[in-house]
Amino acid sequence: MFHRNSKKALKDTSSLSYNESDLAGNERSRKRILIHIILSWGIFSAMFWVAAYYKPFHMDEFYSWVYAERCSFSEILSLKEFGIGHPPIFHLMQKLTQTMLPHYNPIDVRLANYIIGSAFVIVLVKVLSQYKIVPLFFYAAASSASVLDTFVFSRMWGLICLFSLLFLYAGERHLRTR
Repeated sequence: MFHRNSKKALKDTSSLSYNESDLAGNERSRKRILIHIILSWGIFSAMFWVAAYYKPFHMDEFYSWVYAERCSFSEILSLKEFGIGHPPIFHLMQKLTQTMLPHYNPIDVRLANYIIGSAFVIVLVKVLSQYKIVPLFFYAAASSASVLDTFVFSRMWGLICLFSLLFLYAGERHLRTR
């Protein structure tokens, strides 16, 4: 009787040490993901603002800024004029930027794009790091922010990419909990 209990106690301690090593591995994994997020976001930020400072405005960026400036929040939500094809949430973000930063600065036009692009890069690293993707991919995607003409994550299409990625992330989390 005493012998069986001692074996059971021995099994319990071995499983305890296994769980502790799992926790240490998870902690290392979280730190690694956090480092990739910070590096990717830092690369994205540096490249985005350098490009935003030196590249001229696109017609659609200027239009959305003027549209948000001249329309109220309710007019934007009611789609009073749907000219260039941006979704209302993009114009609302521009209007929010103008409301929070009342002193006009031309770089403010791209602040909403920066927020969307930053969120996309952070979620991209978080989602893809589960699959043991090579970190070079994260850094390459983040560094392409310097090409504002073709970098869709830092333009209006970044909303579509961001929400698609968020739905993918939410769907995967739901499937894992089932």
